[in-house]
Amino acid sequence: MRAHGVLVAVFLALSSAVSCRTPQARDRGADGGAIASMYAARLQTIQTAGTIDQIVEAYVATVADDAVWMPPNSPAVVGKEAIRSWAWGFFSRYALDVDSLPVEVLQVGDQLAVRRLRSMGRYIPSDGGETVPYDQKYVDILRREPDGSWSITLHMWSSNTAGQTIWR
Repeated sequence: MRAHGVLVAVFLALSSAVSCRTPQARDRGADGGAIASMYAARLQTIQTAGTIDQIVEAYVATVADDAVWMPPNSPAVVGKEAIRSWAWGFFSRYALDVDSLPVEVLQVGDQLAVRRLRSMGRYIPSDGGETVPYDQKYVDILRREPDGSWSITLHMWSSNTAGQTIWR
């Protein structure tokens, strides 16, 4: 009976030690750097790729399967495949010429990150129409995937100006 009591005591002590153990701290700087690199690579491809297929694939490579896009003055676009279709329609009509893309906030947690930024530049119509300048604000929510990478789960934006826009 004494051996049983000792085993129970050891089990309770080990259970307590395991349940009280704090999770390994994440390197927030490395996570922030990985997120920044992900966006920079995507933008580089979007602005320099040779085909719409390459642009769209670079764009959706950073998107979670269950992501939601919330374009200005439009219904939400839900799911990676719907976002792929949306991106195909957008990038077949416009090229981007980005002047400035300052990230104002990047808060990184263990499983989620929030990115708020501003982008200024031009939409260049593929049909040769007049270039449309833009100044927009964005909020993205990202999720850490099981492999440790980050994906965008929510992307929402609106114009900072009352002037000409493609989103009306």
